[in-house]
Amino acid sequence: MIETITLSKVQTRKLIHDALTGAGTTPGNAPYFTDAILDTELSGLEGHGLYWLQYYCEHLLSGKVDGASKPVAFHVDAMGGFAHPAIELGFGRLVPAAKKFGIAALGVGKSYNAATLGFHTGHLAKQGLLAFGFTNSTPSIAPFGGTEKVIGTNPLSVAIPGMRGKIAFLIDQSASAVPWTELRRAAERGAEIPL
Repeated sequence: MIETITLSKVQTRKLIHDALTGAGTTPGNAPYFTDAILDTELSGLEGHGLYWLQYYCEHLLSGKVDGASKPVAFHVDAMGGFAHPAIELGFGRLVPAAKKFGIAALGVGKSYNAATLGFHTGHLAKQGLLAFGFTNSTPSIAPFGGTEKVIGTNPLSVAIPGMRGKIAFLIDQSASAVPWTELRRAAERGAEIPL
């Protein structure tokens, strides 16, 4: 017979935190991770919350995961210029870091439009890296049933490396059915757009 134990939120958070740190996660790396597991569990996604805690601990103890790792992130200030030189500068540090540590992130601020994100993620995929790219945008579309612009057509891109410097898969898409640039071009031509 399975015995059910009910814990408070505080007790559950302590259990998660203690399990992670006991298995080798440093105190500095544990709080955010603990909160993520607890939040996932409380959101009703049990299969992704406490269920995985045992595996996280096993992977820490086996050495598959380094609980003391210090992730590296980069930020490049484009100084109000084009995004491309800033991205190129950042890639000079991002690529070696990703190859050394297995993961790296780059943030670019105060820049002009990054244009086609697929170019940037594709550049990384050609160097053997799995790449995700995201950017912000100003509100330009209304949500379904709405009339006020509150959502941007924020593009996102994913590129998967192939063999010998090739790209195996690349997607670059807008968050809307019709990207902002296509709306503008259609308006300039007086053309219709898809519903």
